[in-house]
Amino acid sequence: MGNTTMERLVDLARWIYAWQSQKGLKDAQIIRQFPGLGSAKTYRDLHTGKVDGYDVDRWLSEYGMVQNEITVRENETAVEEVFTDLSTVVILRRAALDAMATNGSNRVVIAQGGSGSGKSFALMALQEMYGSRIIVIEALDVWNDKPMQMLAEVLMQCGFDNPPKTPTSCLKAVIKYLKRSRTMLAIDEGHHLGAHCINAIKALVNQTPGEFMLLAMGTLWDKLETNTYQEAAQLVKNRLSERVVLDLAITDVARYIKHRFDGIAKGELGKMASMVQQSAIDNGNLSFVRDVCSKAESMMGDEVVVSRETMQEAVAAVTAKRSRKKAV
Repeated sequence: MGNTTMERLVDLARWIYAWQSQKGLKDAQIIRQFPGLGSAKTYRDLHTGKVDGYDVDRWLSEYGMVQNEITVRENETAVEEVFTDLSTVVILRRAALDAMATNGSNRVVIAQGGSGSGKSFALMALQEMYGSRIIVIEALDVWNDKPMQMLAEVLMQCGFDNPPKTPTSCLKAVIKYLKRSRTMLAIDEGHHLGAHCINAIKALVNQTPGEFMLLAMGTLWDKLETNTYQEAAQLVKNRLSERVVLDLAITDVARYIKHRFDGIAKGELGKMASMVQQSAIDNGNLSFVRDVCSKAESMMGDEVVVSRETMQEAVAAVTAKRSRKKAV
């Protein structure tokens, strides 16, 4: 890495650009993921070495934070293996296949579950199984129930660098793209969707041949049962294929631990799973189990097979860490 501030900034920008190229992301996509990169012009200038006129200290700080975030994501991805035998994955896959098998309007799947119940994990498994057959976006509260924001995000995920600037044009562009081949649009964090966004999804169901999956906390279903959402609720009447509820079962905890560690005796595995699940219910469910397994791996030392004592220490450490985060 260069010695001067300017050289370090250019090196950072090029490191980020190399990561972007490896992931196959377009400029608009990475800028959307990491607002700290600035505008497309700023990002392009910096990774090509054009730093004149820029506040180098400011952008060095911003790009350093982006690099840290990328590193954290990569580390999380490294341990976030997909285990297709977990019940949440099996249930979601079956619901997806049922929707894929119908030619009627009932092509909507709603998967609900509490925070950390495995919704996003199961969706990641579907992505690995079906690849580009599934388009995934994450609903954001900052959309403020503006369909334009949602539709633009769909187009970005489909490779559009510059989505149309009006809601009608955006809707037409999404419909045109989804008509090309039967595709599933999956929206994670669907409880952030408001009535207008849900109505836009209803329009997509009516005018395209694919399936739609909304993964959300139970509050989404509660919304759809209120008078405020009366028109949007049509989405889950004659358009609903299936509503599934995902929850963290002790069998899934045991399977997850078994996948992460070799050689655990069956009886010992059951005791570990019971211990971990008791804490997981109040501390993030499947994400807690994942973090406990990662912590236990780092604590094993010379242990060939992870012990219940090590797992117990890992549970205590992760619980304490999450408690500190809640207190902040």
